[in-house]
Amino acid sequence: MRRFPVTILALAALVGWCHMSAFLGSADDALSGLSFLRPAEAAEPYQAQGGTAGDVDRTLQPGAVGLWEPVANDTLLYADAGDTLHIEAHTNLGTEQANGFELFLAYHAQYLEPVDRQAREGLQPFASEGLLPNATVLINSAIDLPDTVLGHVRYAEVSLSATVTDTGTVARLSFVVSQPIPGDSTAYVASENDTLFQRVTSFTDPTGRSTALTPRNRIWVRNRPPVLQLPAELSFAEDDSLVLGLDSLVVDPENPPEVMSWEISVVGVAFEARITKGDMQRLVLIPPADWNGEGTLLFVVADPNGVSAS
Repeated sequence: MRRFPVTILALAALVGWCHMSAFLGSADDALSGLSFLRPAEAAEPYQAQGGTAGDVDRTLQPGAVGLWEPVANDTLLYADAGDTLHIEAHTNLGTEQANGFELFLAYHAQYLEPVDRQAREGLQPFASEGLLPNATVLINSAIDLPDTVLGHVRYAEVSLSATVTDTGTVARLSFVVSQPIPGDSTAYVASENDTLFQRVTSFTDPTGRSTALTPRNRIWVRNRPPVLQLPAELSFAEDDSLVLGLDSLVVDPENPPEVMSWEISVVGVAFEARITKGDMQRLVLIPPADWNGEGTLLFVVADPNGVSAS
């Protein structure tokens, strides 16, 4: 009987293959441009992957409004139920002067719930960032519109003593992810115009003229996939089988390991791969008779919401 390694490879999501010994670095590269939200009670609520923090282009054309996640500086986020999503609204006035701003944002109400920033009665989700000096807040509330999918919030501020010609942050707000986002869904927050009442994100100049700001982007939110924690390699004796406990190989803050669904295959070799359930889920890997050499295992795990990692 001889012993030999079975090298395990992991598939970086939607990108390609990477060897497990270099899995973390390769996965970070594959997820460039994404950030993972950690639970809201964590000291640092965000963790940018792959060193991408600050790489998202915040350049706004004159007359535009952009939405950004302020820490990782990303516009596409993974989040679990209970995580808090922070958003800033930026604008570029170009050469125009403004003494007032109005923000009108839409969001998926099924998955996202605005955080109330004031102790006064009623939802007041926005906080001014002071771009307009000496501003008075006129509107800071939710809006009831006949939409079964989207919720809406509105903010307006004005200054009678100051104007601004600048690029900067008008206001910020936060949302709690109220329930898991299914694997085939993506929630968003957007500066989305209200065609029913003709309310749009805009600025007002000292003459009282209101000018709409063009939305640059949305903030997209997806459910965070499970995290695989695979060994660099496995080995077993010729004509023997391999039994591997699976519960310790996956971490998901929303779901215990026993509810995970697994698909495991051997690439290019006719192994038999069985998954058994009892006190824990196990992989039983049976090679062909007299087989020896190296092979590649592909692990795919999915949570009950259909979000998978491989």
